[in-house]
Amino acid sequence: MIPAKAEISSNKIKVIVSTETTINFFDFSEFTNEIGSYNVEYLEKLYGNIDFGLGIQVGHFFTIGSIHIVSCGASTYDTIKMKSNLNQYGLEIGYNLIDTKRILFSPRTKLISSRVHLINSSKEDPITFDQYMLNRDLDLQFYQITSLIGCELSYKSYELDGALLNDYMTLGITVDYVTRINKSPWIYSKGNRLISNKSLGVNNVQLGVVFRMVF
Repeated sequence: MIPAKAEISSNKIKVIVSTETTINFFDFSEFTNEIGSYNVEYLEKLYGNIDFGLGIQVGHFFTIGSIHIVSCGASTYDTIKMKSNLNQYGLEIGYNLIDTKRILFSPRTKLISSRVHLINSSKEDPITFDQYMLNRDLDLQFYQITSLIGCELSYKSYELDGALLNDYMTLGITVDYVTRINKSPWIYSKGNRLISNKSLGVNNVQLGVVFRMVF
């Protein structure tokens, strides 16, 4: 009867709450002629990433949905005011291949949808109608789908006295290889779909730090 109880316990549904910090970025240098070098340099500030995730674990399998929203703040160049933000939504699937009392090793794959929103407007307000027609506002959204495959190596610890009511916590590192799903980003202005054969660069090797709580 003991093995049967252990099997039931190992396959129960558990809740995962996680946060992960990675170093990643998009390289807009191929779009320099279209959006200007000042916008390309400005968008380089959208690096780094802190994801917040919520998921479930059944047995050794787990899946986590994550969200990440960041803005690099307003900036100016000449008479132009620039604003941008990055929204990312991810779905991760993994398997705890090595699961001991203290060590957790998990191969994983993840699909990420990213949207970069870039706005240019006049830093002077108000401006004349003629000025606006000569230098119209820029409002672009770049959509990029990426996938990653990699692994996570974590150290497990257990809450004393059950104060947080969780089974265990993990702190670890992740190593992933990143690829683009759509070769060129899907680009939209306020009212149009814009077609381009140029690509956003990605850093193919991604390192990160992840913290999870399993309940």
